[in-house]
Amino acid sequence: MKEIFTVMGKPVAWERAGRVGNFYFDKQRNEKMLFAHVVKTAMKGSSFHSKPVKVVVEYNMPLAPSLSKKQRDMRLLKPHPFTPDLDNLLKFLFDALNKVLWKDDRLIYEVHARKTWGSEPKLILGVEEYDNSDFSNLFK
Repeated sequence: MKEIFTVMGKPVAWERAGRVGNFYFDKQRNEKMLFAHVVKTAMKGSSFHSKPVKVVVEYNMPLAPSLSKKQRDMRLLKPHPFTPDLDNLLKFLFDALNKVLWKDDRLIYEVHARKTWGSEPKLILGVEEYDNSDFSNLFK
């Protein structure tokens, strides 16, 4: 069963853990908890996954308000080759949704992701649990 969630707002990227002496801490703990709460609310009874999952992610990054209408139209839905890096966006997403949408992010066996300019900043997340037929035609 495929589930699709939309989370409005500027996408958040993973940041390196903070350090005080020999103690390391997660600087983004509160952001992850807030993001997890937003996704829980959007789930509306969707299933918690304890089997391997395929994840499809689209990040729509905000356009600068200073851009002219012509420049905005030219960039819309085109690749966003600037920071934050796509891998850091994904790491934040996967870590934040542990024990919320899936048991652990090690269950993710396939990822399709892209980062584009968008008229509204948002994240579109699709999750599909593993089906034995998924690999039947993959390498033919």
